[in-house]
Amino acid sequence: MRIKRIDHIGIVLGEQETLKSIFKDVLGLKVGHEEIYRGGEGDENICFIHAGDTEVELCSSVDPSGESARSVSEKGHHIEHIAFEVEDIENAIRELKKKGIPLMQEAPIPGARGSHVVFIDTRATSNIMIELVQANPCHEPDEMSG
Repeated sequence: MRIKRIDHIGIVLGEQETLKSIFKDVLGLKVGHEEIYRGGEGDENICFIHAGDTEVELCSSVDPSGESARSVSEKGHHIEHIAFEVEDIENAIRELKKKGIPLMQEAPIPGARGSHVVFIDTRATSNIMIELVQANPCHEPDEMSG
């Protein structure tokens, strides 16, 4: 498996505007791709903030009973995961399975921006959520600023 880079760091929030403003207005970072992600347990507001060749992903539930909302009610706002970009997610899954590393999914699932993702089971990672991402080759990346 070839890890290309840290793709993004995911932060779960009750609302995004305050932190988005800090990133944009105070730190001078550029707000990139935004979408309503429909998957998992409820729709999520997703916003990517460019920080060099890495991004910060802000996640908040559209529905107050959604997955991120439940997570925020349990833990408060928090860094949820680190995502590594891989060249070939199918190959990465095969390699991890050969090494006996448990995964949260048996096959890649759709991610934000049309990507394909898989999460490593946190029991294998000292309770740190790690996501592997294969970017959608058709997705036009937003102009990066740093």
